[in-house]
Amino acid sequence: MTHFSPPLVYMWTIHSRLQLSHHLIRPMVHLVRPTAEPLLLVHRLVIPLLRCLLVHPQSDLLADEIIDSHQVLRLFGPRLRGSGSTDIAENNRGARILIVTSENILHAFRGPDEAHADFLVSQALFSDGAAAVIVGADPDFEVERPLFEIISARETLILNTMEELGMQLREVGNLIFLSPSIPKHISANIEGCLLEAFKPLGITDWNSIFWVSHPGGPAILNQVEAKLKLNKDKLRLSRKVLSEYGNLSSPTVLFILNELRKESVSEGKSTTGNGFEYGVLLGFGPGLSIETVVLRSIPI
Repeated sequence: MTHFSPPLVYMWTIHSRLQLSHHLIRPMVHLVRPTAEPLLLVHRLVIPLLRCLLVHPQSDLLADEIIDSHQVLRLFGPRLRGSGSTDIAENNRGARILIVTSENILHAFRGPDEAHADFLVSQALFSDGAAAVIVGADPDFEVERPLFEIISARETLILNTMEELGMQLREVGNLIFLSPSIPKHISANIEGCLLEAFKPLGITDWNSIFWVSHPGGPAILNQVEAKLKLNKDKLRLSRKVLSEYGNLSSPTVLFILNELRKESVSEGKSTTGNGFEYGVLLGFGPGLSIETVVLRSIPI
């Protein structure tokens, strides 16, 4: 890093970091193009406001390279990934929403500070990544092959935790604040979120569903596993992605979802959810907030 970009090790380098992030967005956008035809159906482009999206034009204009339509509505917002995209799909007949999410930890790179050990933790924990998913309602089975069905999505704000997790843009770049109490708050509130989300299905056995949980960090996984008395294999893919890629922030759950899909196929499971019909996708973020998405797998 110091050899190729000397300015990044000094304090007043926000301009250099923004410029480098801008150049990194284009290859990330190209990663979401498996074939040309499915993207012709896209009516909405959702790009969450993330660490790497701090310069204009951003991925919204670069996406013209992969979406051949100037009628696409571009939407920005950190809460449009799960519950937001579901609302758009259900209320716009025939709409297909391409959710593009990418993260770049470069803006948080700096030397250690004895007064802020949490900065060092964040640099060790977080990493770069990009992922994309297309969301829609009423699939056309002649040209589309759904992988999972979104049953419901809801968001829960944990009161009095605003200072536990945060990110602030300063002259030195992004400052990421992490409280050691985060795992305690999430584990204390996770079952209430699950009970509310799965009440319509009558499910209370959390080992009877598949899991796609944002790992956060090892402590969060350990405490959630203990609180809900989960079998060791339930959070295995979350641990695998955390171990191999780090905490990718928003793309993480899509990495895990993809691992689940691939494993289900390779092991000959009956559904895309490792043989289970229903599952949960969990996201954790500033607030503190918990996003709970109930999924139904698709028979293989």
